[in-house]
Amino acid sequence: MRLIFTGDIDFEQLVAAVEIAFEGWSGGVDSPSELPEPLENQAQAERIYIADKTSVSVSYGYQTGLRRTDPAYIPFMVGNYILGGSFHSRLMTEVRKNRGLTYSIRTGHEGDIFSSGNWLLSASFGPSQLQQGMDATEAVIADWYENGVSESEVAAALETLSGSYLVNLTTTANVAGQVLSFMERGFDAEYIDAYPKRLEQITAEQVNAAILAHFDPKKCTQAIAGSLEDAQNASPPKDQRSITVRLDSPNPNWSIRIQAIYQKDEQLIAVSQLTQNDSSAAAVITTLSDSVQITDSENLPVEYYIIGKTWNWGEVPEHRYLASTAELEPLLKDAELRFNRQLAKD
Repeated sequence: MRLIFTGDIDFEQLVAAVEIAFEGWSGGVDSPSELPEPLENQAQAERIYIADKTSVSVSYGYQTGLRRTDPAYIPFMVGNYILGGSFHSRLMTEVRKNRGLTYSIRTGHEGDIFSSGNWLLSASFGPSQLQQGMDATEAVIADWYENGVSESEVAAALETLSGSYLVNLTTTANVAGQVLSFMERGFDAEYIDAYPKRLEQITAEQVNAAILAHFDPKKCTQAIAGSLEDAQNASPPKDQRSITVRLDSPNPNWSIRIQAIYQKDEQLIAVSQLTQNDSSAAAVITTLSDSVQITDSENLPVEYYIIGKTWNWGEVPEHRYLASTAELEPLLKDAELRFNRQLAKD
């Protein structure tokens, strides 16, 4: 067990309190010393038909062999962030912003604490746009793999990653969580100071070398699930529209939910709530999103109001950030409720 304490601590009192609290306690198991070897990467695909789905979910996976303590982990992480780790990533820019083929596409790396990790991509497409979406996605990945990333892309990524990391350490709770996260991943507590210095040293050459050494787009596993049989002829249900909110957070502990959608005059007002859980997590910029379906035959413009944002970066022009719902009361006067999370759940 690891106990992390931060703040203005009287160490002798703390030790005494811990000894009293755990007196006579025994239990727990050792961390596994040996784990099964991962399967070799090979191109394979699985398609699962699920009836009456308005979108098709697509996942790609690849065993990178990278544990968190591997020297190539951070360079690969930076490259992966450029590919699909934020709202301004290559995949989001090309597949969503430029082509309008998806509301959500992102990449990540997980499973890298006790075992070698794996790269993953998740996306969703309309059934009629599935092939276009996959073609666009694979073209972006191929370019990223074959041509690498630029120094300017790396510099911009490092600035954002370093800034969010330091902002996340503004409370004692987050400092404790970050220390614990690093120690669980095989580092000393002092790595909390070494990590941003390590980030500063990353170059595009290191990033591109890590991509080539630990990834091969020709050997990815692919899984697709949705209304696949109707993909060629399907069209979105009449008058149905997906409303999606998306933004970047400083760590994976945050989540966002669209709580309500109102109509006032000739526009829609989408109200979302940010929440944070208390578990420990590394300071890694995470893209949050949520979507709901509503009937909207007029395709009205949408204003997005987000409650509970505590960080002062990553602003999105179409978003308005509020401290509480009370700030919305004047705006929502005489507005018609079009969607309510509780009613939809019921």
